[in-house]
Amino acid sequence: MRFAAVSLSCLCLILVGCSSHNSPGAAAGTPITSAPPPPAAPPPPPSAAPSGTVRHGDTPIVGTRIYLLAANTTGYGKPSVSLLEAAVTGASDSIGAYTVTKSDGSFTIEGAYTCTASTQVYLYTLGGDSGSGNNAASGLLAVLGSCPSSGSFANMTAKITVNEVSTVAAAYAMAGFAADATHVSSSGTPLAQVGIANAFANAASLADLSTGAALTATPVGSGVVPQSELDTLADILAACVGSTNGSGCSSLFANATADGTADGVQPTDTATAALNIAHHPGVNVAALYALASESTAFAPVLTAQPNDFTVALCFTFPNVSTDGGAVGRHPIAIDGEGGVWITNLGPVQGSLFKLAHSGAMLAPAGGFTGGGIGNPQSIAIDESGNAWIAELLYYNGAPGTGAVSEFSSDGTPLSPANAYASGPTSMLGTSIAIDASGNAWLPYGAVATSGYGAGVAELSSTGSLVTAVANPPGASGISGIAIDAAGNIWGAVPYGATLFNEFSTSGAIVNPPTAGQYSCGAPLIPENEPSGIAVDAAGNIWITSGQGVTKESKSPIPSCSGTGGGIIAPFEGVGGDIAIDGDAHVWVVNQAQNLSELSNAGAPISPSTGYKAPGASVYGIAPDGSGNLWATGTNYTLVGQFHSFNVFEFIGASAPVVTPIAAGLKNDTLGSRP
Repeated sequence: MRFAAVSLSCLCLILVGCSSHNSPGAAAGTPITSAPPPPAAPPPPPSAAPSGTVRHGDTPIVGTRIYLLAANTTGYGKPSVSLLEAAVTGASDSIGAYTVTKSDGSFTIEGAYTCTASTQVYLYTLGGDSGSGNNAASGLLAVLGSCPSSGSFANMTAKITVNEVSTVAAAYAMAGFAADATHVSSSGTPLAQVGIANAFANAASLADLSTGAALTATPVGSGVVPQSELDTLADILAACVGSTNGSGCSSLFANATADGTADGVQPTDTATAALNIAHHPGVNVAALYALASESTAFAPVLTAQPNDFTVALCFTFPNVSTDGGAVGRHPIAIDGEGGVWITNLGPVQGSLFKLAHSGAMLAPAGGFTGGGIGNPQSIAIDESGNAWIAELLYYNGAPGTGAVSEFSSDGTPLSPANAYASGPTSMLGTSIAIDASGNAWLPYGAVATSGYGAGVAELSSTGSLVTAVANPPGASGISGIAIDAAGNIWGAVPYGATLFNEFSTSGAIVNPPTAGQYSCGAPLIPENEPSGIAVDAAGNIWITSGQGVTKESKSPIPSCSGTGGGIIAPFEGVGGDIAIDGDAHVWVVNQAQNLSELSNAGAPISPSTGYKAPGASVYGIAPDGSGNLWATGTNYTLVGQFHSFNVFEFIGASAPVVTPIAAGLKNDTLGSRP
């Protein structure tokens, strides 16, 4: 609280009634009835305003147009919302009102806009002269992030550097929501707004907004940032930005088309080119990499051509051995807030980890324990954010039996100390899925340590057994498990002639399955271990096996490869983990433990080697609501006597998808954008 200053003499006068001391000019004997008014408070200091410089490398860009844009919240593909007011800036065009950089490349945005609290805001610059003449193709980006509750960034005191590195960081962070530099948008659903906020925040994990420099480590979470790759991408853009009147841009634009094909729509500015590269990181890698040699604006750079231009952050878990994951089971899952849940197999005591969307560790050292967790095999998240884990328990060295542990969103164990449905007679399998009502489903009838069951079991949201059908006629032991929009349960069959099973909500076998009349992709044959299974928004069933990927559907569908994109078909191989993103693209851990991406028709999108986290192998995968693909794996760094246990975040690699999967089932948005 602020008080008016009062002199000690006056205070004394007031205390004694001021009867014998009168102020100058007052009539003798006239009492003073009030203190003089306090001095006027000094005017508040002027508010700061967003300001900074636009640069090509270290060179200021003069006369570039500065647009302040917000992501549209009325639907995907909509134009960004211009925030500046033409009446204040005095200039506008088809994009919106803009201000212009000065002779030193500086700019200030003050009092010329308002934004809606929590909407996502970014700067876009276009044109200008970096010393080689005006370049209309010079487009740069920088992410400001969530609009403050005040409706402006008036108190933003840090200077902003907009350059090629900030553009790369923004492009990859926004990739899941951006069609081009002026069309960044999402739906207005709460999940979408969480997803896009987390996506925009990722720009700060890649580059420093005040310096425009690529980072080596994330600000939180101790993640390793691929600085050399970011600088290489920035140099690819710089070769165009710094060229005389834009003369050096044709090769970049020809190799960074909107759909990644030679005949696709070419970008007209470098910001959109950066977004196109983020959307198609495996296309024209050699041609794009060659452009980096034409600029020396940023360093350090890659010393050899990369496999692809995916950008992956790497987080290392301390004191944990490599989690190889389990074939056909999901060792990683994403909740509705973008939290990343990961199972840890041991080596002695298993546990559960949780990362924030930023990569910050939310679990204690060693992970969450209790609730019967010991040898976690698979994880699923319910709509409330609780994590359910399929366990493989051991009793005094005897063969394993199945059980289920559950943890709240903050890691508190909800299951008892011996887990749900545990005991020497338990026959639960070791993969798990959550249905629309929040109940858990697992294979049932598991034998010894295989984790396979020929039937299914259902556990209520409190962990009690609701349904248990051990060996329905016509069923075979299943590995991976998934649930479709109708609530039916699907399992991949590693051994036998059936190859996949479908169960009704009562646990009865559906024979023949409602999918499977038409199939395309790799043939499913016995002894090639169909393992991973996923369901897309149209109800198609996708299965991985040693032969590749198979799509099963009742609807007529075109022939599809099921291989390519890094997927090969070795003799008696094993199918890897599989996931569906919000554009219905299919993601698979291939036999080389890299990532493969297929279109919904089964056509390969990733290159013939798949996408790679350099020097690393991946095991489990999960797309999030921000357009990032998360993966467990190892980069083979020795931590004690074990290889490191790593989590990789492929920034902007996939399309945003409703998370958790159970929320998609409940809201009829399975495998869809939020």
